[in-house]
Amino acid sequence: MAFLGWISAAILSTLLNGFALKVLWSRFMVETFSLRPLTIPQALGLAMVVSYLTNHYHKDDRSPGVIIATAFVQPLFALLVGWIIQLFM
Repeated sequence: MAFLGWISAAILSTLLNGFALKVLWSRFMVETFSLRPLTIPQALGLAMVVSYLTNHYHKDDRSPGVIIATAFVQPLFALLVGWIIQLFM
């Protein structure tokens, strides 16, 4: 049962990250560079490519609960900071 919880958390946090990237892309990249908006699947694909090219694996000593919490808090925090920055544009 714990395995299903991990899988569910991974799927949900991945979708949340895709949503955050879609929103941030629309707020900053579309207007600034006259680019097309991203869909969530496109945002997920872009995130995977960037992660593949830049991710450096390291040993993670954090507890599973902290890892899961970080996976959800990080994109929400990015959306909050992006919203605040957008107010000054």
